[in-house]
Amino acid sequence: FKDCVYYLGDFVYIEPREHGLEPHIMCIEKFVKDSDNIQMIQGNWFYRPGETYHLQTRKFLEKEVFKSDSITTIAMSQIWGKCYVMFVKDYFKMKPMDMADKDVYVCESRYSNKHRAFKKIKLWSVPKTDHIKIVARDEPLTPVRVESVFADKTNSDIEKPDFDDGETSILDKTREVVKYLN
Repeated sequence: FKDCVYYLGDFVYIEPREHGLEPHIMCIEKFVKDSDNIQMIQGNWFYRPGETYHLQTRKFLEKEVFKSDSITTIAMSQIWGKCYVMFVKDYFKMKPMDMADKDVYVCESRYSNKHRAFKKIKLWSVPKTDHIKIVARDEPLTPVRVESVFADKTNSDIEKPDFDDGETSILDKTREVVKYLN
């Protein structure tokens, strides 16, 4: 289609629903034809931070997307091109060969539309893609957390991005000992 071959497990850019938005990201899980014999793809959507409900104070990894619980079928004519989403455990050290860095994303969590909540992914369960070779990066990337697109930019003391050491989560904090007196 459009001089490009697509396989199960490929990540693709999908035409945005509204003009001026970034393209959506989908993982192809099935090829189907509709009643008019038009080639369609069915797949799982990956949301960018701006497509989720979250607190303004939440921070995200650069290039982070979230595996959603939304699976839809769309016409292949809505595909804009290929991209790639990697599990957080691989993203900083590895990359897909012959793919521009601008088209490679990292996924650490899933996002539930129903509950409007994030949950860390333990097992990466996307269809295997044998035609894409994964190679080591020349220099491992440093995890950087950036502010939400909804963060209040008028605040005069805007923080610089946080560097993630990979050991702790931004939400982790030491529990205080509180004494209870009768």
